Amino acid sequence: TRRSSDLSSQDFSLKNISFRYEKKSPDVLKETKGRFAANTISCLVGGNGSGKTTLLRLMSRQFRPYHGKMSSVNFSYLPQNPMYLLLEETVQKEWDKMSQCSKELFLRFGLDELKKRNPQDLSGGEKQRLALCVALGKEADYYFLDEPTKGIDNHYKKELGEILRKLSEHGVTIFMISHYVEFCAQYADRTGLFFQGNVVTSEE
Repeated sequence: TRRSSDLSSQDFSLKNISFRYEKKSPDVLKETKGRFAANTISCLVGGNGSGKTTLLRLMSRQFRPYHGKMSSVNFSYLPQNPMYLLLEETVQKEWDKMSQCSKELFLRFGLDELKKRNPQDLSGGEKQRLALCVALGKEADYYFLDEPTKGIDNHYKKELGEILRKLSEHGVTIFMISHYVEFCAQYADRTGLFFQGNVVTSEE
């Protein structure tokens, strides 16, 4: 367990965020506003190309907006491509450098028999589960997850949902973007719709 007391009380806020990839290209995000409550699981859904991943990459400081402000927080980030987190040549070497929390998740996600394998050779779902171990096992106040259920079957989706709820109970904030509306409906405290670069609804 972590941070079972001293719950973080700071919501994550976006204030008039504008961003474009190149100086002369159109804005991907324009005057985007939003507030995501601390110590909850928030999910943002929306169509392909709506800017969800760009928003998450801004929140995780991979990019900087050219206008606007956002919260500065201690975070861990799961990118859309899990291989960005899997840098070792064997799963065993990934295991060797994991935190105790990551190792607990590793066993829960059924990865123990894969230790001799190269992460590159795993199935999409196995890569995703391994990357989730790395991202969720880091000590952080906020977890930013890009399509965390991608490629994983219903059994491990349920495991993931229970893990996220437990983390939230221990005082962290989880923000994820997803196409899997059923997962969001079951496990998120709040779900918002991202449309044309803005959070247009947010419901509990």
